[in-house]
Amino acid sequence: MMRLEHKDETIGRRFRLGLLGAVSVPVLLGAGMSPAAAQAVNAGTVSATGPAVAPGGFASRVLTRKAIRHQAQSVSAVSKGTIDLLAPIASGTQAISTLPGVVISGYSSNAGTARSTISIRGVKVGFNSVPGDIETDGITNLFDGVPLNSLIQGTGFHSVQIPFGALLAGVNVIYGPGNPQDRWYDSLGGTVNFIPVQPSARAGATVSASYGSFDSQVYSAVAQSGLHDGWEAVIGLNHAFNHTFRQGEYDWPARNDQVYFKITRHFDGGHISLGGYYIHNREFRPNQIPVNPVAGVTLGGLDADAPLYSQKTSGFYSDLPNNVWFKENQVIDYIGYARLTRRISADTTLHDLFWYRHGDIIHYRINAGFIGTSSQDTEYYAPFSDTIGDKLYFDTDLKYNKLSYGAYIINAHTHDVYDGYNTALGTSRQLPASISRDVYNNLYIAGFAQDRIEPVAGLRIVPGVQIVNYDTGYDNLAPQAAIDLPGASFNAYPSVSKDFNRVQPSIGASYDVLPWATLYGNFAVTYQNPTAGNFANNQTNLPALKPVKSTDYEIGVRMDRKGLFG
Repeated sequence: MMRLEHKDETIGRRFRLGLLGAVSVPVLLGAGMSPAAAQAVNAGTVSATGPAVAPGGFASRVLTRKAIRHQAQSVSAVSKGTIDLLAPIASGTQAISTLPGVVISGYSSNAGTARSTISIRGVKVGFNSVPGDIETDGITNLFDGVPLNSLIQGTGFHSVQIPFGALLAGVNVIYGPGNPQDRWYDSLGGTVNFIPVQPSARAGATVSASYGSFDSQVYSAVAQSGLHDGWEAVIGLNHAFNHTFRQGEYDWPARNDQVYFKITRHFDGGHISLGGYYIHNREFRPNQIPVNPVAGVTLGGLDADAPLYSQKTSGFYSDLPNNVWFKENQVIDYIGYARLTRRISADTTLHDLFWYRHGDIIHYRINAGFIGTSSQDTEYYAPFSDTIGDKLYFDTDLKYNKLSYGAYIINAHTHDVYDGYNTALGTSRQLPASISRDVYNNLYIAGFAQDRIEPVAGLRIVPGVQIVNYDTGYDNLAPQAAIDLPGASFNAYPSVSKDFNRVQPSIGASYDVLPWATLYGNFAVTYQNPTAGNFANNQTNLPALKPVKSTDYEIGVRMDRKGLFG
């Protein structure tokens, strides 16, 4: 069970897009290999290499069935084989929908080119179309262990950031907050780590192309260098494109381009990796179709000499021309990171992850067909953020237990830019009717310690604690202009800051009652920094807010045996 305490509200719309009948044609290449050998080095397979120390379990490799069964937390994983069963237009977002308790929703929830909401046992993250939903940022999403969530914006994660299936080795999922070592600032309802293909000891390449309904196309290539003098590398490219099933003058295209690389150097007692990831998603979001006709709302705009716009009059699949209504969404990410694993003594291993992420969001909307007299029938919303972070921790193996202890520090600078204007009234992006500029500076620090005790064979007890400090500073750079924005109150709270300190205790245990059955249970108290809304809507009276609190506990049994019932 979980109890959430939060004060927030998100209002939006829900749509759905189906992409059917896609055909994928993969081509596997391996230098000097037979077709069978080439098949064996499919770039999606993670291979063990050399004498290096194994990387951190949840962060860098897909969990095995045995590892999952012995966890005190509720965890699961999506294998490369499962991902390959999905349609090529799908990304890791759709892959995790194969797990129990995970639901993907949105106006195009079957396609990786459109923003969707991820829900894990009722707690959500990402684009949200549900009016009144109070929790839209309660799950941490990771790319190869690097956090993708904004530190401040309530909908500051977009599912289109997630790699397509061709670039993925698998996905690890923690239900609930998880242990302190794997817990992040938004892990109230869960943590999802999308693990890209890792460098392999064998050279090879995978190339694929697909085409399907609604002009859906996906082209991808992954190449492995193989292991040479302790070095190995992988590079992956993916391009996806599709239209929607809507019928009208404009067919609402969407595309997603992704580039990923990782280089690893193995040495005696450890390894170091350098990785990079770029994603640019551009889509035209389909608009809402009224079930019943609304007086004056036509296919040509407000009170135009055109058929009424609704499911009953113009049809369920109809759409508006883009000179009446459109919304363009762009999501752009640049991520660079370095990971070091090194054994520093006979029983202690050091792990360090350093990363930088730059993110851009662009919303460009025209609603001239229905609010033509408004001073803001057009909007241009372009926030961006720069985040730098480091997570350093140690694992110490003792006779009956394993200690893990360390900390992470993250600093983020988020800049909101909102222009509202109407060219018919003489305003534009260069001379807007209202323009807002506001800045958030967030500094998150967390220290943690946990112990994995095995007093007797088959019993594992994991107590732990995480101490968090969430510091938020808000600077309003245009208080007068912001007064015109609906719901904004920058003039009341122009520049404020808030600092939270909380202790997050947790404990979990698992016991192998049978060779194929494990009883487990866990309890945790976690906190989250309050987040702001989008479109330059700051938090109302930031100094008066309290952090979101989650109390989570669970007990269950895992069974892993073939032929259990016959």
